[in-house]
Amino acid sequence: MTNRQTGILGVATLVAVLAALWVVFSDHGNGPETPDGGPLLADFGGEAASVDTVAITKQDAAVTLQKTEGGWGIAERGGFPADANKVRGLLRGLARSERLEAKTDNPALFDRIELGEEAKMLTARAGETAVASLKIGKRQLLASDAKTFVLVNGEDRAWLVSELPDISAEADDWLEKEILAVARNRIAGVTVTHTDGAVTEISRPGPEDANFDLAGLGEDEELNYAGAASTVAAAITSVRMEDVVAATEKPFEADATAVFKTFDGLTVTAEVAEIDEEFWARFGAAYDAAVAESETAPEAMPDAAPDGQAEADRLSALFAERAFRLPRFKAEDMIRARGDLIRPKPEPEDTPAN
Repeated sequence: MTNRQTGILGVATLVAVLAALWVVFSDHGNGPETPDGGPLLADFGGEAASVDTVAITKQDAAVTLQKTEGGWGIAERGGFPADANKVRGLLRGLARSERLEAKTDNPALFDRIELGEEAKMLTARAGETAVASLKIGKRQLLASDAKTFVLVNGEDRAWLVSELPDISAEADDWLEKEILAVARNRIAGVTVTHTDGAVTEISRPGPEDANFDLAGLGEDEELNYAGAASTVAAAITSVRMEDVVAATEKPFEADATAVFKTFDGLTVTAEVAEIDEEFWARFGAAYDAAVAESETAPEAMPDAAPDGQAEADRLSALFAERAFRLPRFKAEDMIRARGDLIRPKPEPEDTPAN
């Protein structure tokens, strides 16, 4: 083949590729008119408040978001709370989304914009009525916003639309990840008991004390650093889990149990175990009004829950019959052994004689 023939073939190939891309991303079909834009779902804005179920599927993945009296839950995780901000963002996006560009109506080309086998199917219902049903395809990330290819159920043509958030069919992506947040100034201490019987006791006299003390520190021992014990006690200031399952699906014997107590009467118990290089925990919560009302209780606890019993009840309902997968660093902080916190105290240096 001559150089001239090679060049002609290359140009022809390029033209064919560009033509295919044009068909996918700019095809308006064979009709004489281009369809008008407008809202993606014309009536959804008035119906969004009545939506009580959103189902999203993609091949082997599925998530069902269900509205409850307390918010939104995830059916595939036993009703565990969904991230309310994400759910609101999804419904708001569906209500505000605008059709920007009409695209192909050729089913043979849908795979190229992920509206074929790779599409996510979203159905929003109010009771038994489907108020939105559409396929979610490829997402284009731009400097200032994002656009998404969609195909509304009952329509033949794909559209590029605005305002839709990144929509996942994985249940894990919708979980409310923070399961516990106790203000540091509330925490009085923690007792960690390991299966070998070793006990680590950490406490402080009052909320005004910056650091926590390790009980039983010998004269020849010292903390690795001033705040070493505080790391364990403060582990419950923010606990974000990675996954949650029914406790019956992840039975385990705890490697250690940590009991955290606050100055205002809240007790949080964490049973933690390492299973196949993952850390899992079961939690419990209780309230003792006598602690909050005792003469030794701090006079002012601005970050305490207004109703301690209600706080404990809410946490107990969240924790009940569930096991949570925790990040390694968080699980290890919760159950650190005494030996992890101390070091031998260095010998004093001899003072030279004058």
